[in-house]
Amino acid sequence: MLFEPGNYNFNSRLNFGDKSITHRAFICGALAEGTTEIENACICRDTLSTADCLKKMGADFVFRGTSVTVYPLKALPSRNEPLVLDCGNSGTTARLLAGVAAGLGIRAVFKGDASLSRRPMDRVILPLREMGFDIRKTDNALFVTGDSTCVRDERELSFETSSAQVKGALLFAALVSGGTIKITEKVRSRNHTEIMLSHLGARIKTDGNEIRLEKSRIKGAKLKIPNDVSTAAFFIAHGLLGDGAVLNNVGVNPTRTEYISLLKESGANIEISNEKNVCGEAAADISVTRSALKPFICRKERSRLLLDEIPALAVLALTAKGRSKFEGVGELAAKESDRLAGVCGLAKSLGADAAVCGDCLEIYGKGYIEGGQADTLNDHRLELAAATAGLHSKRGVETSFGYADVSCPDFLKIIGAEKFRLGLLGGDISSSKSPLLFSLFSDYFSVPLSYELFETDAARFDDTLKKLKTYADGFNVTMPYKSRLSSDGMPSNTVLNKCGRFLPAVTDGDGVVLSLAAHKIDVEGKKLLLIGAGGSAAAAARALADRGAKLCFANRTQEKARESASRFGGKIYEKGVVCDGILSFVPVFDRLLFADEKDVAAAEFVLDAYYFRDTRLLQCARKYGKIAVDGLDMLFFQAIKAFEIFTSVKASDTDTEALYALFRSKI
Repeated sequence: MLFEPGNYNFNSRLNFGDKSITHRAFICGALAEGTTEIENACICRDTLSTADCLKKMGADFVFRGTSVTVYPLKALPSRNEPLVLDCGNSGTTARLLAGVAAGLGIRAVFKGDASLSRRPMDRVILPLREMGFDIRKTDNALFVTGDSTCVRDERELSFETSSAQVKGALLFAALVSGGTIKITEKVRSRNHTEIMLSHLGARIKTDGNEIRLEKSRIKGAKLKIPNDVSTAAFFIAHGLLGDGAVLNNVGVNPTRTEYISLLKESGANIEISNEKNVCGEAAADISVTRSALKPFICRKERSRLLLDEIPALAVLALTAKGRSKFEGVGELAAKESDRLAGVCGLAKSLGADAAVCGDCLEIYGKGYIEGGQADTLNDHRLELAAATAGLHSKRGVETSFGYADVSCPDFLKIIGAEKFRLGLLGGDISSSKSPLLFSLFSDYFSVPLSYELFETDAARFDDTLKKLKTYADGFNVTMPYKSRLSSDGMPSNTVLNKCGRFLPAVTDGDGVVLSLAAHKIDVEGKKLLLIGAGGSAAAAARALADRGAKLCFANRTQEKARESASRFGGKIYEKGVVCDGILSFVPVFDRLLFADEKDVAAAEFVLDAYYFRDTRLLQCARKYGKIAVDGLDMLFFQAIKAFEIFTSVKASDTDTEALYALFRSKI
């Protein structure tokens, strides 16, 4: 892929949740008592590996874009056959879950891809064995855990390395085994595990470099995750070399911001504002303006705090005339690739002189980036570095770009080099209003996208899905195909395509609830008649039941009405029962079904999901002066939630009101 200078519009509205914190949020959610709701999770190849492994252990996950609900482990897996846990490319997944599996006594075989299989695992195996857990190396696997869960009341361990992953593994092992642990770090490392455990109720204290966790349980909660400062490093570099950038809600945990401090000392114009605490984590907005930088001199004690940012610093070092030196970066050789050699090779391929001397990296910047062809070793951070360099080079940079989704799948969209590719899947959809809606959203939020119609039928459905998997970032689904893609047991109308997999979600229920709320209708305690038993009706039933409505169901097939009543805790509708609201989800416009004019006259409101023309139900409601909510309202509100799932851009109340008025003015 060729990256070259151009007119790119950096999109500060898009989010890129912190990968390190997301791993820990998924794990804590699986270990907590009760449900955990996570906002702005990083949905990437690495974190999905963690979710997949936790699912095998017995947890469950429901994805709505970057909003994730985690249901904890129900029961430990059978010990008859060991679990095979595929960690993919993620060292964080393997090391953190080593502590969980060993502490719980889960028999498991941990595996990874070729890159992960080359990475050192003794650093986590040996201290866990020292704690008394059964974990060992084996051929053809990263390691295996057994069924021994012996742990003493307290162990004092001293780190030889500054590994937050190993520290996290030990803390999780102690937590799930009911032990007490004291850890002394010789060198402070990232403290995301400690912060999250404390936020969720664990009895954990930090005093300088000493961490003590006493026997604890954690409880599920609502977690908000800031944007990832390591990913932001590339956007900061992009802004410093170009027209500036504004990054919102970025994590500024003191163990992660040495990169920013080094840049400021080298002449970077960076401002930190709107500092706040997000579930125990420090976050802020970062503003960057174009800056001329001096070469970097980064001593060993500093380098250990910014290893993940070295590729971004290397790009900037190319533009700083003179020698930049990074000491004590040998650990880079044990990353997803030999990243130390990779960064050195990248600098050379882009026109600079560079060398590795022991555990030091030296780059001799010319004051500009020449460009060229770069070998990024299938390493996500090297790919992001090469792409960033290419946008500010003289002749462009050509590189592979197949691993960026390990950490930041939306990188190209954030820097403005690519638009979202969305669409609608269904049959007979030529009259759909969805393309209009998403065009309005795109213009209003300045988020470039295309929205296409993907006509299909039963015979072509599977082939159409294959096309969407390779082409689209997300798509909406119409009946009768919603049931072919389900989420949390519900037919899905919204599907995010992330890292080569479909993540179905349901926004029909949002469409109904938000439509009623827009008309100031509170459904709590109200008796509602739901007509129909399809995907939209089911989504509405769940959403309304969750908000305290009393539901009655009617359908042409009595058995389906009975199933709905049983599933959502309602009753079969009996003629003559007065209902506060009547909601129809059947494609009938020229007559009333189940409810007659007398029923409509006794109701407070009606909602008809059919939006292609005015319906008899809506006409009757207006005749009697009742609130009439049409299907266009439902379409609008479910679409704005789908847009959030696809893009991570959340509409405020003010945004929603403005867009609603604009949409209504267009039809």
